[in-house]
Amino acid sequence: MDGRGTGLEVWLVARRDDGDLASCARALGWRVTDLPLAQLEWRLERSTPELLVVDAELEGVRPFVDRLGTWAIPALVLGREPIAFVPDSVVFLARPFDARLLAVHARLAAALAGSRSTLRSSEERLAIAEVALRARDRHQEALLAASPVGVCEMDLEGRCTYVNETWCEMSGLSAEEAVGDGFRRALHPESRAAFDEAWRRSVAEGSNFRLEYRLLRPDGQERWVLGQSVPLPVDNEIIGFVGTVTDLTARRRSEDELARREELLRVSQALARVGCWEWDSVRQRLFWSEEMFRLHGQEPTTVLDRATARQLYVPEDRAWFDEMTSGRSGEGNGELRLLRGGHVHSVSYRTYPDGRVVGANLDITEQRQREAALELADFSIEHAVDGFHMVDESARFLSVNAASCQLLGYARHELLNMTVHDIDPQFDRAAWPAHWAELREKGALAFETEVRTKSGELVPVEIAANLLSFEGRQFDFAVMRDLRERRRSEEQRTLLEGRLRQAQKMESLGTLAGGIAHDFNNLLAAITCNLELADEALAAGEPLSVELDEIRMATTRATDLVRRILAFSRKQPARRAVARLDPIVQEVARLLRAGIPAAIELVAEIGERVPPVLMDSTQIHQVLMNLGTNAWQAIAKPKGTIRLGLEAVTVVEGLGVPVGRYARVRVADDGVGMSSATIDRVFEPFFTTKGVGVGTGLGLAVVHGIVTEHGGVIVVDSVEDEGAVFDVYLPAADKDLAHSEQPPSLRHSGSGRVLLVDDDEAILRASKRLIDMLGYEVTAFASPLEALAAVQADPNRFDVLVTDLSMPELGGFDLALRVHELREDLPVIMVTGRRSIDEADLAPAKIHVVLDKPYSSEELSAALRSARSG
Repeated sequence: MDGRGTGLEVWLVARRDDGDLASCARALGWRVTDLPLAQLEWRLERSTPELLVVDAELEGVRPFVDRLGTWAIPALVLGREPIAFVPDSVVFLARPFDARLLAVHARLAAALAGSRSTLRSSEERLAIAEVALRARDRHQEALLAASPVGVCEMDLEGRCTYVNETWCEMSGLSAEEAVGDGFRRALHPESRAAFDEAWRRSVAEGSNFRLEYRLLRPDGQERWVLGQSVPLPVDNEIIGFVGTVTDLTARRRSEDELARREELLRVSQALARVGCWEWDSVRQRLFWSEEMFRLHGQEPTTVLDRATARQLYVPEDRAWFDEMTSGRSGEGNGELRLLRGGHVHSVSYRTYPDGRVVGANLDITEQRQREAALELADFSIEHAVDGFHMVDESARFLSVNAASCQLLGYARHELLNMTVHDIDPQFDRAAWPAHWAELREKGALAFETEVRTKSGELVPVEIAANLLSFEGRQFDFAVMRDLRERRRSEEQRTLLEGRLRQAQKMESLGTLAGGIAHDFNNLLAAITCNLELADEALAAGEPLSVELDEIRMATTRATDLVRRILAFSRKQPARRAVARLDPIVQEVARLLRAGIPAAIELVAEIGERVPPVLMDSTQIHQVLMNLGTNAWQAIAKPKGTIRLGLEAVTVVEGLGVPVGRYARVRVADDGVGMSSATIDRVFEPFFTTKGVGVGTGLGLAVVHGIVTEHGGVIVVDSVEDEGAVFDVYLPAADKDLAHSEQPPSLRHSGSGRVLLVDDDEAILRASKRLIDMLGYEVTAFASPLEALAAVQADPNRFDVLVTDLSMPELGGFDLALRVHELREDLPVIMVTGRRSIDEADLAPAKIHVVLDKPYSSEELSAALRSARSG
């Protein structure tokens, strides 16, 4: 069989509309018999054709193709691309093809069939010999040379012994260059490993070779090819392989382009929310695009048929679904509602009958929701309490709601035949153009005016006018609110505002009084304790005893006054008082030391005779804590030093700070420093050099504001990689603070071991001496954490705990709770000058006695005896 000439018997199992195959068969003069797949095996049991051609894309053809490799029938399998289930022993021909290509592959199929079975006739032996010994056949040589596919011959070592001109055109090599190892050199480097593996397997098994691989031409072009080879037997011994090389480059490019277009279509459908589908009513097949699955809330891997898809729609619309997929509906549009995620969604569809029904679905759920929202908006406007109306550039009413009609006293049809001039004396025909021009310039206006009702009454109204543009025209959409009720309530509102202002004044007064009272309370506590000590140190009748009595009486009156003020207000806002900075600096140093890593050294340097300043201690504490924290965070290296200094300075001309006496607090670090550009912006709100989520950019802005409010100045000096220095200059107060020390008392009225905790150094010192005077053994701590550590070291060391309520490190209640975790029966005396304590607050912390500041020695002694007695 040579694949050419009249009389070749060919059985064709393919679609009847396969025009390419039919035209090629006619050109070759073949006698073609069309067979349905169902009759093929029955016919093969009775006779065999000279060539069997099978379309691999037919439904149900796969089991038959699998068995072709076991039959000695020349067989050719057609397809648009290599089919995975086609056996290696069967020749595959990719579409599209022409008559010459079909003839070559028919001869290859005949040779392959002959290598698998005993030759049935001398004619078949001659056909195989012609392929195997083509060099001896000029006609065969000419056919191979003119073949549209590459033809090659390889020995068992993989060396090329023959290539035709078509192969040379594919590879860019001449026949001389290809012979020997030239064939393998033409392989693309990335294809050589796969080629070598497939070749070794074919040689070892004596089986057919088939592989898609790439060639790399000398000019750099790449060619995708399909290589198919069969063993070449001579006297029942395989001496090499002969086969074809089909250029797949165009097909590959078409596949890539098709994949690109399919991806573009997929993305376009996803963006447009349009899905396409196809229903084949003959084969009962339903195809959905990926976007169709998404529109219907299904996974793309879902196996769908018509019945399953039908259930996705609401029951009322399934009859429309049946009509849409019947194939009889013709071209048309429609809308269906589907169930997705427990909610009803709407899709529109369009059908295009073309033998099969093809359609596109568009998700119009949001459109329907917008329409419903628009209906709701129209309903809301119509039933709104305020009047809504729309007018055009000529001031003519285009629409009004019910509230406008009710306010003006006109029917709707009456207003729609009127203009703004008819109801608003302020906007007559002369004033309207200026109003419209202002509205066009600003886009929106709000003003008050008066409108005349149908009865002639002038009604004050508030107008909010908005300029709208639609389809090239402009409109004034306005809201009109009746102000009569508002005007009638103005007097009442004024009265209420006056009462509110009075209440705010009282609140401010209470806030001020509470803050001052708290500060005085602490001072009076220290004074009272020291008076008790001084009184005990002096004998009765001594010269100073009279003065001390006068001080005691004044202190008592002051104490009563403070308690009345505290009863008036329990709040303590920020207020300034003349005070020294050294306690604040020392406290900040303690807090920073507790919070920064141990490898960072903190040095506190407090100078002598630092003048007091007029300040809010809490705010200055906040300033120093913020600067200290920033200094710690600026030290990026494992070790570093923070210096916290306080000294008295006198500023002269040229320092950028007003001349005068100051208390200067310096916070210095040896961290990363700042550039001049950063220094220029360091106090700007929201400016930060820290990472996202680390800093807000408000800390130094607040610091600058506090220092400025105190009449001070903050100066920054920094060099990159050398650290930064922040100097806070606070003006010295006009008057200094007095200091006094009193000798301890020798009077004894009790016994026991007392743990005293108060963060106020003055109160702590005076209270300790006073408790000593009462005969108790006292251990005093300004830090509640240090006091807690002492209890942890020896829980039975103390007989009673006396603690202040408000302390920065650990509050009195929290200290009592943590102490009771170590020793449950330790009596606690809570000292407070800030506020009263509710009974409900005492039980959880097991407070035995509450002692108000300031307290006398008698009150303190009674409290100690009460706590000791249980």
